[in-house]
Amino acid sequence: TTHVLFDQTIRCLIAIGFLLAGIFIPYQYYGSFPFRNPFRKNEFNENENKKVTNIPVAKILLFVAGLLLITVLFTNKINNTHRWLSIFGFRFQPSEFARYVLIIYLSWRLAQKSEYSIHNFVWGFLPKLLPVLGIIGLIILEPHFSVSTIIFGLSFILFFFARARVVHLMFIVFVFFFAGSMMYLNFKHVRDRIDRKIFHRDSSAISSANYQIQQSLIGIGTAGFFRFAPGESKQRDLFLPEAKGDFIYAIIGEEYGFVGSAVIVLLFFTLVYRGLKIATRSQDEFAKLLAIGITASLGIQAFVN
Repeated sequence: TTHVLFDQTIRCLIAIGFLLAGIFIPYQYYGSFPFRNPFRKNEFNENENKKVTNIPVAKILLFVAGLLLITVLFTNKINNTHRWLSIFGFRFQPSEFARYVLIIYLSWRLAQKSEYSIHNFVWGFLPKLLPVLGIIGLIILEPHFSVSTIIFGLSFILFFFARARVVHLMFIVFVFFFAGSMMYLNFKHVRDRIDRKIFHRDSSAISSANYQIQQSLIGIGTAGFFRFAPGESKQRDLFLPEAKGDFIYAIIGEEYGFVGSAVIVLLFFTLVYRGLKIATRSQDEFAKLLAIGITASLGIQAFVN
């Protein structure tokens, strides 16, 4: 219990740090940061604007995300995947970091004025998509099916709002189905997951993989319409191995009933609504795409889980 409390406290502090960064750091700096060199002499009445160097923060973040995703492939497997990386005792998933880095990078690139229009497939559309596909490829190698699927969806949404051609959007869909097919054929747990959720096939392997879902449904079903029993979940302590991960909603449902579960859903709906409202009011293209991407990411993740 002490370890879990310490771990969650550290995560809360990091989350607060990111929250404060989002509040006080201008969003433009996540794309590029104007750096004025104080040691450069202004000779021959040089224009002040020429002394400013724009540091491509989005590209640097993308490079860091790529390095982390490559590094995690050489770590020990946990549940048959290379998802977790530990730095100074803190464990995190580089794929989750990469997801938000891609939102920043793609929003920034799509908002930039370019010599070639996004309607030009070879010189306008493809150069913006290829770095995204590279990151997705590294995530697939972990493998992490859900995050790679969400990133495909986010890419489609951002290109759509950036007014890409429909035929180019269909190219993203084609790549998604091709990558999904490769994962289905090469990774057994992905195949079992798709068979269970889409084709409703039953087998002993799938039944075993379905254990988490079965136990989460039991937790939600035992609570009734209303309950107030914080910390009294039996599923969390006895039957649900990943209770503090993707299945935390089942524990909320067990401890607070239908009403408590509905409140959580309502809060997420409110978050998505406010995010989309901010996006529609934004005059700057980078701000609009950034708001759409972050809101869509939170909304999709909440809906899936």
